[in-house]
Amino acid sequence: MEYTNLIKVLEVIGAEVRDKYKDKIKTGAYATGKLYNSVQYKINITETAVKLSLNLEDYWINVENGRAAGKKMPPISVIRKWMLSKNIPDKNGLAYLISRKISKKGIKPKPYLKQTKNDIIPNYLDDISKALTKDLKESITKQIIK
Repeated sequence: MEYTNLIKVLEVIGAEVRDKYKDKIKTGAYATGKLYNSVQYKINITETAVKLSLNLEDYWINVENGRAAGKKMPPISVIRKWMLSKNIPDKNGLAYLISRKISKKGIKPKPYLKQTKNDIIPNYLDDISKALTKDLKESITKQIIK
C-alpha cells in the first residue's frame, strides 16, 4: 500500500515538531548550537510501518531528562568545550569545579521534546486518520480496477 496522503500529513507534523523543538532549545538549552543544528525529521517506510522520527545529537536525552544528583562527574573535556563556546576561561580549575557541582547537584530536566510532541501531535490525530482512510480507499480501488 502506498501512503501518499499519510506522508503529506507526516511532513507537516515533522516540520512543525522540528521548528517548535528548535525554538525551545534556542530559548532554554542553547550552548554550542550542536543540538539545535542537529534537529531534523525523517519519515521511514517499511512493509509494516510508517514512522516519523527525529535525528538528534545523542545527548538530547541528557537535556530532556536532566542528570540525577550523585552520579559520577561528567568529563571535564566536555565542560571545557562548553566553557569555550561561552568564552569562559578555565581559570583556577573552574571546569573541574563545574563538573563536581553537576555530579553533586545534578541538572534539572528540560523536557522540551515531550512538551513539543504533546502540544502538536494531538492536533493532527484527525488528519492522520483521514489520510490513512484515503490511502486505504485508494489502495482498494487500485486492486479492484486491476
